[in-house]
Amino acid sequence: MTETPTSFGLWLRQRRRVLDLTREALAECAGCSVSAIRKIEDDERRPSQQLAELLAGCLEIAPEDRPTFLKVARAGLNVSHLQNVKPLNVGILNVDSPPPRSVNSPPLQPSTSNLPTFQHATRFANLPTPPTPLIGRERELAALAQLLGQPDCRLLTLIGPGGIGKTRLALETAAQQRQHLADGAYFVSLAPVSAAEFIAPAIAHAIGLTFSALADPQSQLLHYLREKSLLLTLDNFEQLLPSPTQASEAGLELLIEILSQAPGVKLLVTSRERLNLQGEWVFQVSGLPIPPADEAEQSSSYSAITLFVERARRVKADFKLTTEDRVAVAHLCRLLEGLPLGIELAAAWVRLLSCAEIVQEIESNLDFLTSSARDVPERHRSLRAVFDYSWRLLALDEQQALQRLSVFRGGFRREAAERVAGAGLMLLSKLESRSLLQRLEAGRYNLHELIRQYAYDKLKSSGQDEDSCRRHLAYFTALAQEAEVQFLGPQQADWYNLIEQEHDNIRAALAWSFAPGAAPAQVEQGLQLASALDRYWHGRGHLREGYRWLEHVTTAGDSIAPAIRACALSMFAWLVWQLGDLSRAAAILQESVVLFRQLGDESGLANALDSLGDIAWFSGDFEAGKAYYAESLSLLRQGGDSSRIGLSLYSTGRLHVDYGYYQEATVFLEEGLRLLESVPHWRGVAMCLNALGRLAFFQGDLPLAASRFAEALQWFDKLGNQMEIAECLQELAVLAAELGRPNRAILFWSVATALRDRLGVSFNTTDLFYLKATKHGLRDAAASAAWAEGQRMSLEQAITFALEDTSMLSHS
Repeated sequence: MTETPTSFGLWLRQRRRVLDLTREALAECAGCSVSAIRKIEDDERRPSQQLAELLAGCLEIAPEDRPTFLKVARAGLNVSHLQNVKPLNVGILNVDSPPPRSVNSPPLQPSTSNLPTFQHATRFANLPTPPTPLIGRERELAALAQLLGQPDCRLLTLIGPGGIGKTRLALETAAQQRQHLADGAYFVSLAPVSAAEFIAPAIAHAIGLTFSALADPQSQLLHYLREKSLLLTLDNFEQLLPSPTQASEAGLELLIEILSQAPGVKLLVTSRERLNLQGEWVFQVSGLPIPPADEAEQSSSYSAITLFVERARRVKADFKLTTEDRVAVAHLCRLLEGLPLGIELAAAWVRLLSCAEIVQEIESNLDFLTSSARDVPERHRSLRAVFDYSWRLLALDEQQALQRLSVFRGGFRREAAERVAGAGLMLLSKLESRSLLQRLEAGRYNLHELIRQYAYDKLKSSGQDEDSCRRHLAYFTALAQEAEVQFLGPQQADWYNLIEQEHDNIRAALAWSFAPGAAPAQVEQGLQLASALDRYWHGRGHLREGYRWLEHVTTAGDSIAPAIRACALSMFAWLVWQLGDLSRAAAILQESVVLFRQLGDESGLANALDSLGDIAWFSGDFEAGKAYYAESLSLLRQGGDSSRIGLSLYSTGRLHVDYGYYQEATVFLEEGLRLLESVPHWRGVAMCLNALGRLAFFQGDLPLAASRFAEALQWFDKLGNQMEIAECLQELAVLAAELGRPNRAILFWSVATALRDRLGVSFNTTDLFYLKATKHGLRDAAASAAWAEGQRMSLEQAITFALEDTSMLSHS
C-alpha cells in the first residue's frame, strides 16, 4: 500500500516512481546532480526556484497545478495541496480513439445550407515521431507550456535562424499539449507549400479533413474548426509571409480568420521572422547552452555537449569523450553558438576525424558541415543550404546590407552599421525580424557567426569586400582617435569599456590593414589605429597584442608618412619597455625623438621624452630620468593640457619617491593629484594615490600607505586597469608582510603573480617593493596553503578580500 506523503521529499519520490523515472533520469531531465535529487527526496534540502520550475516540467505537472507545486516545493504550502495532482499521462484516452463529448458540451450545430457535411478520419494527433530524442530544451518546454496554458495566448510564434531547432521544439511542445486539448494536436509542414492558397489544404490534410468540391476550401476548414479544441503547429511559415517574391497576405489572413472563428484553436507557428499580427506572442529560440571557455574540461553537463556526444554515438557506437575531446567539443559548440543543426552535422564526422580536426575544418570551411542523409530536408542538408533558403527570401537592399554587415566581428552599434554598411534602423529591423540579426542590450546588434561567414562569402563574390573593409577600418580608426582623447577625460571608464566591447572589430580592422600586400595608405591607417590605443593596450592588459600590431612599423620602411611613423615608433617603444626590453625600447624612442624634432611636433616629442624618462628610472639612472621628465614637463606646460601635465608630474614624483627624494616627491605628486582631480582624470588620480602610498610606506606611515593603496586599487578596479591592479596587490602584500601578516602577504603576492602571468608581463626586479618581497620570502612561498588559495581566487574575489582586509591593515 502506497504511503500517504507527509513531506515534499516523499511526494517527489512517489511521483518519480509513478512516472517510472530513476533518480538518474530525473536528475538528467532537470539538469542537476543525482545527489541533489536524493537530498530533496530525503528532505535534506529544498529545490531552488529555478530547479523547482525544471522539476515541474520533468514531473509532468499540468500548467494549472504548477503555481501550487512551486509553492509546496519551496515550503510555501503544505504537501497536502499536492494530493490531487496527477501526472498528465494518467487517465488520458488512447491516442488512436476519438475523445468523448462531455455531457456539458454544447450541441453540434447543424450544417448550413451552403456547406456540406464532412468526411474525416477522427484522430487525436498526427505528430510525426522524431528519429532522435530532444536534448537540452527543458527550460524552453516549460516556458512554452506556461504560455500556451494562458487563455489569451492563441498564436505563439517560435522565431530563430535556420537550424536552431524550432521545428523539433515545436513538435515536442505539441506532443505535450495534445493531452490538454479535447481534439488533440496536429503538425502541418509548410515547407513544400509554395503559395498561401495551399495552406488550407495542407491543414486539412494534416487533421484528416476531406474537402467537398461544392464550397471554398478555406470556408470548409473554418467551419470544421469552429467547434474544435486543438493545437495546430504550422512549421516554416516564413516563406508564406509577404515578401518581394510573395506579395499576397492570404496566409496571414487565414490565420486571422482561424483565430476569429475558432476560439478553441491555438496556433503554434515556427518562422524565421515574426508574423506581426495582433495577439501574436513571440518566443525567441536560441542555441543550446554552451560551456564558457574556463569550464571546457568540466563541460559534460551542458546540453550542447550532450547533443554532440549523442549524435556522435549514432555514427560511431564506441565514441567516448576524452579530456582532450571535451576541450575541442566545447570550443566547437562555442564556435557554433549552440546551433543544434551545426552540432549535429559536425558530430557526424567523428567516423573519420578527431574532434580537434573537426574544429579546424569548421573554422576554415563553411561547406564542411554537410549531410548526405536522405531523410534530412533539402534545406537542412548543409548549413549553406539553410542560409541559401533564407537568402532567397530577402529583398535586394536587405541582401546588400547583410553582406556589408558581415565585416563586423563581435557585434556592432547602430551608428557603426549606418556608417560602415549603410544599414539604417529600418534595414536593421527587417533583418532582425527575419532572425538573421540579433538585437542585444544597449542598442547593440550581432550576427550569428555562421550567418556572418555566409554573408561574407557573398560579399567577396560581389567584389565589394575591399570597399567594405576599408570603410570598416576608417570607422574604427576614427573611433580609436576619439578614444585617445577621451582616455584623458572624465568619461575615460566608459571609453575603456566601449573599446573593450569593440575589441574584435578592432582586431579585424588591424588584420585587414596589415594583410600581405596591403597598400601603404592601408598600413598607415592601421598604425594610426594601433597607436591611438596605446593606453588601452596597457590599461586592459593587452600589451603583447598591441606590440604585435605596432611592430609592423619596423617593417613598413619609408613608405609611411614621417608623422605617422614617429608616433607609431614612440608607442611601440613604450610597449617594448613595458614588456621588459629596455635597451631596444630606448633605441626605438631615440629614433622617434629625431623624427619629432624634425617635424616640430612638441606634443609627440613630450610623449617620447616621458617614455625615455621611464626607461632611465627603471634602469637606475636617476639623473637621466630627471632630465627627460623635466624637458617633457616643460613642453607640456607650454601646451596647457592639465591631464598630460598631471601625468608628467606623477612620473616625476614617482621617480623621486623611488630614489629617496621624499620632499620633492611630495610637491610633484600633490600638484599632479590636484590637476588630475580637476579634469577629472581618474586613472591619473589613482596613479598619484598609489605613488603617495609608496611615499607613506617609505616614510614609515604604514596605515596611511594602506589607505592610499586601497583607494588606488578601487579606482583601478573600476577602470579595469589590470596592470595597475597587479601592482597594488604586490604593494599590499609587502605591506601585510611588514605588519606581520605573512599569510595575507603570500595570498596577495600569489594573486598578483597569477594576474601578471595571464597578462604575460614579468615583475620589475629592480622595484623596491619586489626587493622587499624577496626579503620577506614571498617569492619562495609557492608551496604554502596561502599561495594555493591565492592561485584559486578569481581577481574579483581577491580585490574584494584585499579591500576588506585593508581596513585592518590601516589600523594596525
